[in-house]
Amino acid sequence: MTEEAGLVHSSGNYRDGIDYFCNCCTCCCGIMRGIAEYGIMSAVARADFQIAVDAGSCVGCGACVGRCQFKALSLAGPAGGEAIAVDLARCMGCGLCVLACPRGALRLERRKAGEAPPPPADIAEWRALRASGRG
Repeated sequence: MTEEAGLVHSSGNYRDGIDYFCNCCTCCCGIMRGIAEYGIMSAVARADFQIAVDAGSCVGCGACVGRCQFKALSLAGPAGGEAIAVDLARCMGCGLCVLACPRGALRLERRKAGEAPPPPADIAEWRALRASGRG
């Protein structure tokens, strides 16, 4: 793992308890790599949070773009000034980009009700949901 990447905290979060807690990155973890490189967004449940940008504070430095392991951020904007664009479908809500922003222009916000499904009852339900998602 590179120093700049940072660790993404994840857990086996089920309604009957937490099965494991892991500190991963996309260079060492096959699950995180599958999300980042192949867009397998169902590999883990997203956090109940997502990134939000204060466009007035963002200067488009790109520090957060390099920190996001899931390719959810990019530089975009009208000619004459770039700002950060967010792909919320790719945002895992890990918050690494927030820590990278020197201007404090990023924050985590709770997702709208229903956007993040409740945790599965147990690991068996999680496996069934993953299998049904693959067809």
